[in-house]
Amino acid sequence: MPPRIHGVLYPPPSEGLPLLVAIFRDNALVGCNIAADQAEGEDKIATAVAEVQRLEVASKMPPSITVKRPVQGR
Repeated sequence: MPPRIHGVLYPPPSEGLPLLVAIFRDNALVGCNIAADQAEGEDKIATAVAEVQRLEVASKMPPSITVKRPVQGR
């Protein structure tokens, strides 16, 4: 089963403080940030989830192959 990646937007602990944006992967915190309002928080969640998914795909790709030319003697 692929890992579950999701974001949560937590309300501020008191008025005047920013919202907390948290990103989880398989229930483990992988990142957090702050947001001024609900719309900004949702945008940050969407961006972060897409980035975590992109990095997971990139990490599973085989390394690029480098072909070196042999050094010729003089």
